[in-house]
Amino acid sequence: MLKNRKKSLAAITLAASVVLSSAALTSCSDGGHVRRSGRNEHYRISERALGPTARGSAGTLCGRTIVVSIFASDPVYKWDFDCEDRISVLNIRDSLKMACDYLTDAAGSYGSKTWFESDFISNPDLMYTCSFDDVITTWDAVVDGTTDECGWDYIDDTIDEEALRDEFRADNVVYMFFMNTDAATDAISCTRNWYPGAPSDAEFVLLYNFDYGCLNPPAVYAHEILHTFGAPDLYMSDLSFGIDDSFLYYIQTDLTNEIMYTCSDRVTGDYIYDDITNEMSEVTAYYLGLIDECDTAEDWDLRRPYN
Repeated sequence: MLKNRKKSLAAITLAASVVLSSAALTSCSDGGHVRRSGRNEHYRISERALGPTARGSAGTLCGRTIVVSIFASDPVYKWDFDCEDRISVLNIRDSLKMACDYLTDAAGSYGSKTWFESDFISNPDLMYTCSFDDVITTWDAVVDGTTDECGWDYIDDTIDEEALRDEFRADNVVYMFFMNTDAATDAISCTRNWYPGAPSDAEFVLLYNFDYGCLNPPAVYAHEILHTFGAPDLYMSDLSFGIDDSFLYYIQTDLTNEIMYTCSDRVTGDYIYDDITNEMSEVTAYYLGLIDECDTAEDWDLRRPYN
């Protein structure tokens, strides 16, 4: 048994399928074009060191990846696991599976054989609960590094990653913190990637239930997980990846359905909750290290940091 496990979720018995609440079915989007506001990405871009040679827990998008789901409470937002919370847990499980299936297929289209274990109900060793004394559900907590410190400390102090790797014969480990937020929060889902000098190898996603007043769809889960494997955002400049304003214009005109550019449906401009209709282009495949050469990368002099 893994130390310090909390068993709150182990007793949950949930139906096989649950209809999303009406809040999930409202017309929400990321603006029809870009996934995120620049403020979120600017914060972590300065320290992020991605690419196929990154040495974080996620590694490369091939082989077997386990997703460790951590249901985190803080003084503002808590998981009580009452009836409403149980529906949210099921929706998270289903959205996560949809994202992992999407990534398996997308990676496979570039010749990478990859598998995910993400079902924390069938595999309770992939499920944790915790409660932080610090507030982690505000944008200020992201900016001042509180979320990073809480996330890394919890993972390093509580989770025996090597035991999980052995149990599931895993090549990669992605950690997902799920926060039970509502539309009032100003926190935005984000990812902490490995970078040289990082205090921990653990790569984790902070997934808030709501971003910008919208319930997050499966495409957002996939978008954030791709960050852990080395994919940069394709809606803001980052010269360390060779992404400048001219290349961004190319993305905006030629790769408008790329998942690292948008998580909205291309046809409706809205989030959808029963499918992922975005594409993973060869640009993202190149950044992930799934392909070594790419005409677009050559034409635009794209770069993979630390490669």
